[in-house]
Amino acid sequence: MQQAIQELQQVIESALLAHLPQSRHPGAKSLDDAIHYAMFPGGKRLRPILALMGAKIFSDDPRPALGAACAVEYIHCSSLIFDDLPCMDDAAIRRGIPCVHKVYGEEVAWLAGIALLNQSYALFGKVPALIAEATHCIGTEGMIGGQALDLAPHDGNEHALLERSQNLVERNKKTSAMMRLSLTAGALALNIPPAEVEPLGVAGQALGEAYQIADDLLDVHATSKPAGQDQRHHRPTSGLFDERAGFDQVNGLVTGARESLQSAYGSRAAALLMAIDAIFKAQLAEASHVS
Repeated sequence: MQQAIQELQQVIESALLAHLPQSRHPGAKSLDDAIHYAMFPGGKRLRPILALMGAKIFSDDPRPALGAACAVEYIHCSSLIFDDLPCMDDAAIRRGIPCVHKVYGEEVAWLAGIALLNQSYALFGKVPALIAEATHCIGTEGMIGGQALDLAPHDGNEHALLERSQNLVERNKKTSAMMRLSLTAGALALNIPPAEVEPLGVAGQALGEAYQIADDLLDVHATSKPAGQDQRHHRPTSGLFDERAGFDQVNGLVTGARESLQSAYGSRAAALLMAIDAIFKAQLAEASHVS
């Protein structure tokens, strides 16, 4: 499976470059450079991999879903640009290098994020059901709503944080929504009826919650970005609680998602299930190593 994932990563990298929005106007070189900087070198490309694996449930050839997979990654990277801005998380480092706004300025960073988001809709645009899914996952009930909850004012005292911790599922909306879109986008791009795709969406939401909990645990000891981001912003996270309980919760959510996918799709979900195992095994191993 690791070799298959690496091969998919190479295909995705080429497609991301081919679809990359670039103005090619001499006066907009800094914008073009910022967009490229935000995308390359990228992360593990987990979300487009999951999109293609989701498509593979319904077709032996997931290549027609490649554009949608790229769109998911453009949305993800645009959200990282926005998250890092001084008016949001005020971060300096992303993936071990300076954030986009630190290199190109806040104004250009905003435009780069909007350009990537706009390109995603251009790639989604041929499938109405995919546009509907994307706008829901990105919008006020998904990624944007989750970011708003992150920005909600609070005084940071321990009692208040513990009270707000009861709302972690709501706060994690942006991660869960993006993971839902990752799992559903490829299948919807193949014009599979939304009802047949819904089990992917439900599993994606659970996996997104699991991913965020693991990321919360990793945030305490982060190495590729400044550690303690959540603590610095006085945000309630899974890191407030017993770390062992957090790992158990992640395992429970992943197991539940796997079982629901197996029930819905049987052997057709085999490749996706192996990819999920590989992704979460690596993430939990990283969190365990640094904790």
